[in-house]
Amino acid sequence: MEEVMKLLATYEKHLESKGRVTQVRKYQIRWIKLFQTWLLDVYAIDDWRDVTLDHLLAYGKHLHERRKSDGLPTTKGFQNAQLYALKKFFEYLKKTDRILIDPTLNMPRLNDRVSIRGKALSAQQALKLLQQPNLKYPFGFRDRCILELLYSTGIRGKELCNLSVFDIDFDENLVRVRQGKGSKDRFVPFGKAAASYLKEYINRVRPIFFRKHPGRSAGDKLFVTQLRKGMSTATLRNLVLRYAGLADLPRITTHSLRHTCATLMLKGGASVRHVQEMLGHSQIKTTQRYTTIQVDDLKKVHAKTAPSERRKSVQLPSCSLLS
Repeated sequence: MEEVMKLLATYEKHLESKGRVTQVRKYQIRWIKLFQTWLLDVYAIDDWRDVTLDHLLAYGKHLHERRKSDGLPTTKGFQNAQLYALKKFFEYLKKTDRILIDPTLNMPRLNDRVSIRGKALSAQQALKLLQQPNLKYPFGFRDRCILELLYSTGIRGKELCNLSVFDIDFDENLVRVRQGKGSKDRFVPFGKAAASYLKEYINRVRPIFFRKHPGRSAGDKLFVTQLRKGMSTATLRNLVLRYAGLADLPRITTHSLRHTCATLMLKGGASVRHVQEMLGHSQIKTTQRYTTIQVDDLKKVHAKTAPSERRKSVQLPSCSLLS
């Protein structure tokens, strides 16, 4: 067991060197441990060298059949994320000569599209969500500002929580995202609506939070909580869920606004390459997940552009055999 823990600690350092954020590393190590426990319980296997593709396929079936505390199955995306973590782990073991054969080599290809976290909203749904915070109260104004910035920029929840007041450039309408995914910095533009809310928030609303609590400080964090501390991703997630409920929208995540921003930009004519740069994706295939065409959109485009539909007049068919 001690050797296993050392191996996982080494692997976690490997993930860190690859730029994986702390939360991702934590989940991947946890999923590997869960697989290890299952492997020992079901097959009495405690050596990674004895793992075969059949074991992994059986574990995939186990994940599919497992139920959460509410009786519902886990999502396909969540199941794939765990199998993907195992795939990368065994690739690492093979590359570092800890195993002779990679059991994931012939593993069926995982469906990338289901890994997009959060359902994209329509423009009307997004507007309804934005209108939920009560602007008469400082924290309501803060929440509207948060939603506007997420919707306008498509930045990740963690990236938003890490923003400082000095990361906002009103001259260029740019937000600087420091140490995003892969430990990379980037500049992301934001629109006029987000700019208006940000200016009002920084100049007039944010200072209100500290007037009655001069001894408390969140440093230069852009968005602060009622405890006058920097906002966490958990707090942000609950904020989005609460307003989605008020707007009578389906259960969405913070990532839904990122997905919505990307999807609507692409529908509006933005190139995949530009959206890739804005979202901070290292590979363009990641951005291409957002280009899935919905059947309704395809029908509308077909009605407007198909040559068979652009005829000025169409003679309705008739069959003499029916008369």
